[in-house]
Amino acid sequence: MIRWDASGPYEVVFTTRRGGVSEGPYASLNLGRKTGDAVELVDENRRRACAEIGADAARLALNYQVHSTLVHRAKEGERGGVQGDGLWTDEPGLPVLALAADCLPIALARANGAAPAVCVLHAGRIGLLDGIVEAGVAALGGTVAAAIGPSIGPCCYEVGEEVATPYLPRFG
Repeated sequence: MIRWDASGPYEVVFTTRRGGVSEGPYASLNLGRKTGDAVELVDENRRRACAEIGADAARLALNYQVHSTLVHRAKEGERGGVQGDGLWTDEPGLPVLALAADCLPIALARANGAAPAVCVLHAGRIGLLDGIVEAGVAALGGTVAAAIGPSIGPCCYEVGEEVATPYLPRFG
């Protein structure tokens, strides 16, 4: 796991594929249930990830990710019943999860002495273009610090003109 020293009373980590029980193409720390992996293995992986940060896996909250700009306040134990690509909380100890295979996992934390809160984002190419990062910042309000976790790189994903062109007017 990759730890980020976020402001406030929060433990923020980005997971890697290491440290889980899944096998084959899902080896080893697969956290996504919609992959074809055995549900009991995914649940054990989630338990292990939560245990690593001292969190209760029964409280884990995550969205049903849809490549959107929707950011919701996390609800304890909510497991994909709400569509969105971001979750925020100001409740210390509430584990929130954004899944990201090829996409960017982004963590945001309120900064500059504001009341502590964190937000996790699943930022795919559609969400980035449409404003998922801005939506996460707006959900927290004020000044934020950000960290970007591991994602797919140029070794494994070629970005063609059809993908890059829509970004030019917005990002230059």
